[in-house]
Amino acid sequence: GGTHVERAGDIGVFVIMSESGVSAGVRRIEAATGAEALAYLKGRAQIAVDLAESLKVPLKDVPRRVAALGEERRSLEKE
Repeated sequence: GGTHVERAGDIGVFVIMSESGVSAGVRRIEAATGAEALAYLKGRAQIAVDLAESLKVPLKDVPRRVAALGEERRSLEKE
């Protein structure tokens, strides 16, 4: 099943959209290629930019800021 190509380069941009278990030892991936993949990646990038703006940190610091907020929340819940 699925789609087959002669060379990986024929595919171009490739993004895995989802992955799941179909049965024991069998995984299924759903992916996008080409323009659809680029649109997906642009959407994800915009989400990251929006998070950075919301958190008032540079994009590269978003994971650290989110982790710090999680720690702060856990600390406040213990009080």
